[in-house]
Amino acid sequence: MDSEPDDVETVEGMNVAFMCAASGRPRPNITWYRDAVNSSLLPVNLSNVRVTVNQTEEGERVLISELTLRSVLPSDSGVYTCIADNVVDSTDVRNATLTVNGELNGCMTFYIVSYSFLFAQCYQ
Repeated sequence: MDSEPDDVETVEGMNVAFMCAASGRPRPNITWYRDAVNSSLLPVNLSNVRVTVNQTEEGERVLISELTLRSVLPSDSGVYTCIADNVVDSTDVRNATLTVNGELNGCMTFYIVSYSFLFAQCYQ
């Protein structure tokens, strides 16, 4: 595995992305899983509209895969696993832990250049 996902700690409502990159000949496949139950990995639920996987091929040998979770909830906390494999080489497995804490308290201020106005978002 050329790049493995990092552990993330965040607050509810934020977006989170995990990235894995693998190279090989033939180019490996990367599959994402969440939490092990009875020693079996559960595939990431791609039917959830808050979850996307984008994969980018670089050349003939490299695949980059990014798992994005939008507006995370505490129930999204867990261990996320990327598995890279191809028909020739052995399987490579990497894990990252997502910890989602309670709601964000305070304010964040955004300046939107294209519309030239100031926007403040407050959480309580």
